[in-house]
Amino acid sequence: MGSAAIRKKLHDYIDSADEAKLKAMYIVLQTDIEQNQGYSDALISKLHKRRDNHLKGLSKSYSVTETLAYARGKRK
Repeated sequence: MGSAAIRKKLHDYIDSADEAKLKAMYIVLQTDIEQNQGYSDALISKLHKRRDNHLKGLSKSYSVTETLAYARGKRK
């Protein structure tokens, strides 16, 4: 069974599951759910600052070609 089919079955089950089963599933998955809540405000702010610096020409940027050459050169 593919992941799309599994997702659909889980969604269908969750929509009709009783409260006790929902709580049990949540407890099992709680750590994963809470870790995947997105980016923190501090990280978003840092990324916006880096982007602004890049657009203003205040930070060094590398092309894809330069990055690949650098990465491939480190392996040798």
